[in-house]
Amino acid sequence: MAVQWGLLDTDMPAKVGGSVQQGQKNALAMQAAGQEQQMNALKLQQAQQEMGNKNALREAYRSSGGDTGKFLETLKGSGDYESAMKLQKGLSEQQKYEMEAKKAELENRIKKVEFISQILSSSHDQASHDANLSQLSQDIEPELMQNIPKVYNPQEMQFIIKRGESIKDQDYLKMRAIDQAQREQQLAQTATYQQAQLGLAGQAGQRQEQELGLKSQEAQRKANEPAKLENIPPAHRAAYMENEAALTKIDDAIEKIKTNPKALGMGNIAGEFVTQRTDPEGVATRAALAEISSQKRHELSGASITASESPVLAPFIPKATDDPTAAIDKLKSLKKHYLESNSQFESEYSKPDYKSPFPTKATERKEKIQLIDEIKKAQKETGFSLGAKGEKEMDLEKQDIENLKDIVHSIRQGGAGQENAITHPQYPGFSIRK
Repeated sequence: MAVQWGLLDTDMPAKVGGSVQQGQKNALAMQAAGQEQQMNALKLQQAQQEMGNKNALREAYRSSGGDTGKFLETLKGSGDYESAMKLQKGLSEQQKYEMEAKKAELENRIKKVEFISQILSSSHDQASHDANLSQLSQDIEPELMQNIPKVYNPQEMQFIIKRGESIKDQDYLKMRAIDQAQREQQLAQTATYQQAQLGLAGQAGQRQEQELGLKSQEAQRKANEPAKLENIPPAHRAAYMENEAALTKIDDAIEKIKTNPKALGMGNIAGEFVTQRTDPEGVATRAALAEISSQKRHELSGASITASESPVLAPFIPKATDDPTAAIDKLKSLKKHYLESNSQFESEYSKPDYKSPFPTKATERKEKIQLIDEIKKAQKETGFSLGAKGEKEMDLEKQDIENLKDIVHSIRQGGAGQENAITHPQYPGFSIRK
């Protein structure tokens, strides 16, 4: 039986090896390159082993002299269980076909022998014998007819019938032998499959260990690779920077009002034409307020609108006729909206996954404002106060977040009746009094 090599071949890896980039600039990259070399060498070794197995397979078949049984044992002995299973299956199917064909041939001959014996047993003279010969010639092959005498002879008829019975008995024995051979063939196939399954399970375990080793090395290599950083979309970076510029102008306007509060108020009701002449020192302050109305507020969603056009922001744009304290309060409220927008940008793009990530200064400033508001709320609720002098000396806006948290805690603890918490730990001797 010729072996169908297409059934025994296994796929070669699509690609083996790879190039290792030279001139790495740091030790981590060099280590990753070394690990990649090791993995490629292992893949190449596996591919060479597989090719060697194929060549050995062909050589073993040639050495067997075409004896498939011997070749099958060679495959099992070499550990090529997958090929052994395929060959055993092919042998079993071919032998089954041959045995079934032989059985069909024997069954057909038995039927013909029975038919001839039945017809000849009814011959009792020449006339009946001639009639029987005529009937037989229509149903059986001419070569079989040559073995039946044309002249009726009772002794010859009995001999032919007995000879037919003997042939039937021999054919039945042959059929039983075929059945036995089929059972043995099935047992051999089952034994080969069981042996192959055990061998394949062992080989699968070895492959799994190799694959786990490769995966571990690959994971280590990737872990040592420098992270691939993403770019922040240019439109979002520009929006963030414009919001920062607006926040700077709001802070500048607040400082100008604090420095020259007289620049605002009802004295400006006559208009800028008059106040430029009556209050030239306040021009810069009033100009700073006018400039704020044209600042755009950009959001992460892509929305963009000037402060004066926004129904949300417009009420917080101070007028030159506003009281200085009211103007500062409006600007602080406006500032919260810009900080909220930039805090959203920072939440998205301050991660180390990005090139030049945003700082978190807007988020921190937003939290500081919330804590200052919480201090004011706590003072009202507990009755404990920093006092105007205390607030001025501490300058809450210049405190860091942890200090502001401590102040809130101290006020709340004092309000809860815990006198030992009234003195602020960051400022010995400074008390929060009721």
